[in-house]
Amino acid sequence: MSEQEYYVPSGTYWPIIGSIGVSTLFVGFANQMH
Repeated sequence: MSEQEYYVPSGTYWPIIGSIGVSTLFVGFANQMH
């Protein structure tokens, strides 16, 4: 259980999809509040 366990290879694109998904969800939620 070292910090290297969290290392993501450069060939993985899931972190990008995850960040876009979270950003879209946050923006959509903010728009619903107004």
